[in-house]
Amino acid sequence: MSRRWYIAGSRTPTRLTAVLSVFAVAAGVAAFIGAHSIANGFRGEVTEKLIANTPHITVFRSDRGDIRASERLAENIETIANVTAADAMRSEQILVAGPDRIEGGTLYIPAKGDADSVSVGKELAAAIGAKNGGTIEAIPLNGENTGKRIRVKMGGVIETGIYEQDAERIEASPRVYSAITGRPFAPNFISISVADAFASGDTAAQVADEVGPEYRVVDWQEANRPLFAALSLERKGGIAVIFLLIAVSMIGIVSTLTMLVTDRRRDIAVLRACGAKASDILSIFIFEGILLGVAGVVCGSAAGIIACAAANAFRVLSIDPQVYIVNYIPLRPDPLTVLMGCGITLLLCFAAAVYPAFMATRLRPLEDLRR
Repeated sequence: MSRRWYIAGSRTPTRLTAVLSVFAVAAGVAAFIGAHSIANGFRGEVTEKLIANTPHITVFRSDRGDIRASERLAENIETIANVTAADAMRSEQILVAGPDRIEGGTLYIPAKGDADSVSVGKELAAAIGAKNGGTIEAIPLNGENTGKRIRVKMGGVIETGIYEQDAERIEASPRVYSAITGRPFAPNFISISVADAFASGDTAAQVADEVGPEYRVVDWQEANRPLFAALSLERKGGIAVIFLLIAVSMIGIVSTLTMLVTDRRRDIAVLRACGAKASDILSIFIFEGILLGVAGVVCGSAAGIIACAAANAFRVLSIDPQVYIVNYIPLRPDPLTVLMGCGITLLLCFAAAVYPAFMATRLRPLEDLRR
């Protein structure tokens, strides 16, 4: 095949449409990599935060009451495979007052601990104007001290990276809890940690068999199912839109090859008159279409990956944690998904080249030569 068959040897309009076609394919591929990397990074960041800062499995009574013999129950749970720790705890809604204002919070009390101070979430402390080492006022909503202001020392700041957690979490020892509420400490749930967080569903089923129907067992994936369903739907919708844009960019390839067929009518006629088969002509133009697709995929992949690396280096995607749970989204391109996207794009390029290539085989060489 002579070099004059390449698009580079064609007229200026054909070369221009070829460049625009490559640019359109590259832009689509780069957009696909970017959209997938954002969705993958956001999901991964949220998942890591949840695994690190929330119970992998939670056990509580179906009536939400206190758990009797919680230590024995926790010990039995710890014998289950994949469970690394089971801790009896209590959670309770309270109000906290600082120099600036009063806010609601959730008090978490582990059964083990003897500190004489409380730790307050970073965002909650900022909201009420409290500082580490100072004092705040806890206002219980249940117990003998309901409505009373109990002064307690703030001995630490909690920073999980999850805004909702940092904006409501307060931790105290059983002794401080009794001082605040005026009643003895009693656990109302068991927090379970597991070695493999992604196998928590199977482990939760075993825990449910161990504790019996009196208790409800919820793993972290079930507790956050609506969140992950929304993330999955958003990811699928975004990728579908990007592939629609890539499909539209195939129109450029069809236009380029159609112009090339028109530009090379005489050359095609000469080849056919010299005995070239229709399959030979077909393969030439399909090769041209795939060549445009490969150029677009290579350029788009390089641009997308470089853009992801630059965005991570400069932390471009810093977002509002009050809305999106996390304050930063790292871009995480998945190699397998990127290869799949590039493969689908090349298939679309092949499909786009079929019609112009077939049109080239339908030309009548004798009529073109007479002209």
